[in-house]
Amino acid sequence: MVAHELAHFLRENEYEVDVVDFMYEFTDLDFVEILNNISVKSPKFIGVSVTLAKEYKHWAQIIEHIRNMFPAITVIVFGERVLRLDYSGADFYIEGYAETAFLNIIQGLDTKYLDMSNRKLVQEKDYPNKLLEKSFTTHYLETDFVTSEETPFVSFSRGCVFNCAFCNHSLVGVAKSEFERSKVAIKDSIMRMYTKFGVTKFMISDSTFNDYEWKADLLLEIAKEIPVKLEIVCFLRVDLLYRQTGLLEKLVEAGVKAVHFGIDSMHPETSKIIGKKVDPATVKEYLIAIRHKFPNLFMYGTFIAGLPKDTIENQLEILQWLKKSRVLDKWYWFPLSIKTANDAAAGESLSPIDKNPAKYGYTDKSYQAELANGRGGRDRNFIPINWSNEYTSFESAMQICNRINAESAAYVKFNPWVMFSAAVVYKDIDWWIKSESMGDFMTPVIDNTAKFIEDYKIKKLQYFDTFTTLP
Repeated sequence: MVAHELAHFLRENEYEVDVVDFMYEFTDLDFVEILNNISVKSPKFIGVSVTLAKEYKHWAQIIEHIRNMFPAITVIVFGERVLRLDYSGADFYIEGYAETAFLNIIQGLDTKYLDMSNRKLVQEKDYPNKLLEKSFTTHYLETDFVTSEETPFVSFSRGCVFNCAFCNHSLVGVAKSEFERSKVAIKDSIMRMYTKFGVTKFMISDSTFNDYEWKADLLLEIAKEIPVKLEIVCFLRVDLLYRQTGLLEKLVEAGVKAVHFGIDSMHPETSKIIGKKVDPATVKEYLIAIRHKFPNLFMYGTFIAGLPKDTIENQLEILQWLKKSRVLDKWYWFPLSIKTANDAAAGESLSPIDKNPAKYGYTDKSYQAELANGRGGRDRNFIPINWSNEYTSFESAMQICNRINAESAAYVKFNPWVMFSAAVVYKDIDWWIKSESMGDFMTPVIDNTAKFIEDYKIKKLQYFDTFTTLP
């Protein structure tokens, strides 16, 4: 999604842009072939999205080929936590959303940057994006080879208006006017995916989709204009939802099949400290009410071990309540990870806890800890503070997460984001929602995914082959 949003923005500014998806599945020889074919167009820049925190194993060979074939080209790596990955040799590295900064660079304008060990780091905050402009929609091309079964991400806004104590995502605590996309652009993105490609399944990427009620109203308006029922997964704050009468009803009517609740803690003191709006006892009652009213709505809840005032005993009590009540279809625990000043120097955003651990009761045990079972790609190449507080420690938090997640395996279904991705190549969303266990069908998912990507690669390489026959 990120690369395609950037591509459309650059096209709106009169640049010709092609996107190569599944970059990590292409070999270095594939890229040499692509580079040879695009050479007829004398490319001015190459951008590499690292938002998914993957490392392309052939990067050293590819950057060498790029430099040999196009000595004057500008190579830009962009995404979150952009310096953690081994993409050496680029001209610029943009941390965060990249449109305005990217355009500034390729137009040859003076660009503000930090020199980070011979890497020019450009920060999003120095080049804010004017999201209400029409350029901030997403148009996929026929040569992107989108299929009707795909489940693209779509965003109504970027960032988050909240500033939870533990959250170190970029763009938190932003003002409404700074991060919303225009309603026209949002509607255009979704309607175009349906009318042009027949897509009806979407993953909404907003950090908090229910921060403002207009989003649900707009989604329902769009859904009513599409003759086929939409299927949607999104992230919601359950404490906000409790106060938003009728909002969940609108979302379900619009096609929301699965929701991800960042519950984080059910300890009363902890909830207040980290910025939750409703007492955990009320949250429990509300979750039960949702389950009774919407028995087919898939609900996924995530929790964090090690937050201020929270205890290991409380984590285990929550687990027992979840097992007994079965209000959630899926739950998962993560350990609290605290960044250091070095991460801030690398241009990464810090949470309030990251900025002042002592204020929240944490001390650094002064030696590094290997992050086990962390937040997936978000924590790639990340060495956090080996913290402790009055109630637990980083090691204990990791241990309890591993224990709880292992004990929960027999009680939970799938991660809904994974379900929506898997439904591109195997079965439909309803089938995945009803599935009780991983079973033996992950093999066909893996096999079908490989076939899907191989089919895309063949089409994309054939498309680039046509460049050499252009008049």
